[in-house]
Amino acid sequence: QRQMCKETALEDAEQVDAPLSQDELAALSNMSRTTISTILRDLENDGLIKLGYRSVTVIHPGRLRALADDD
Repeated sequence: QRQMCKETALEDAEQVDAPLSQDELAALSNMSRTTISTILRDLENDGLIKLGYRSVTVIHPGRLRALADDD
């Protein structure tokens, strides 16, 4: 069985490795790849996440949750 998501605690950060491309993530969220790319880049520029190959490291989980709760 294919593992869809693996989470590993990294000190205060939380790494999430998902075997999904940005195209696949866009399709799953019903958004364009351009929109997903922009959102991820903005979150990275704000210092909330770090992008890697098929991975996202959440640097500030609490701040990211607060941002999501504001919407």
